[in-house]
Amino acid sequence: QVIAYDAIVASAQGEDPTAETSPVRQNRQLAALWQLRQVSLHPDLLAGGTVATANNQRDSRVILERSGKLAWLLRRLDEIKPLGEKVLIFCVQKKLQEALARHLALIHGINVPIINGDTKATSRHDPEETRLGLIEQFSRRGGFGICILSPIAAGAGLNIVAANHVIHLERHWNPAKEDQATDRAYRIGQTRAVTVYLPAARHPNPERRSFDDVLHGLIEKKRGLQGALGLVP
Repeated sequence: QVIAYDAIVASAQGEDPTAETSPVRQNRQLAALWQLRQVSLHPDLLAGGTVATANNQRDSRVILERSGKLAWLLRRLDEIKPLGEKVLIFCVQKKLQEALARHLALIHGINVPIINGDTKATSRHDPEETRLGLIEQFSRRGGFGICILSPIAAGAGLNIVAANHVIHLERHWNPAKEDQATDRAYRIGQTRAVTVYLPAARHPNPERRSFDDVLHGLIEKKRGLQGALGLVP
């Protein structure tokens, strides 16, 4: 993961500085930022790739642990599971959502629903596959559970107080969207303390700020600006 990350940075820095304002250079830099976001989640996502599949629990763990952030996620879920509590995991990229649902279902032996832009809001024929239907099934099941959501799809109207752990695995650049996603669990009817996690992949070289560190700073700066302007409570 570190090797791939450093290679992206080296390639972006190796561009001709005299062409800094050219559209081609700007496009390459934007592409590099997107690649850094991908590799910070899992190296298999680079270049539009898909996280490898597995046939058993052990292989699923090995595949996910190729990412520092996902290795942290596995450890945290292992700690939450004995408590019999439920977890909401927010991430943006559909390939990551699908990979997590597949591997975590195999590791923990549970159904892991995905709620994103492809999930129907209403359906006469199959109401259990709608957003509300999936949430009701997730909430009814006793004990430990995991639901994966897009922070964009998790808009107003979704009440998931059955979960009291919220993990923003892949953060949305807009703090208002992130806060709105958190509020799916932190709502009227919630009887337990809600714990919110913001995991960040950090570069082993302490002198190099990682993509996640920079993104966190930008989100907090934007959240502070919105508060100063009275745009948030």
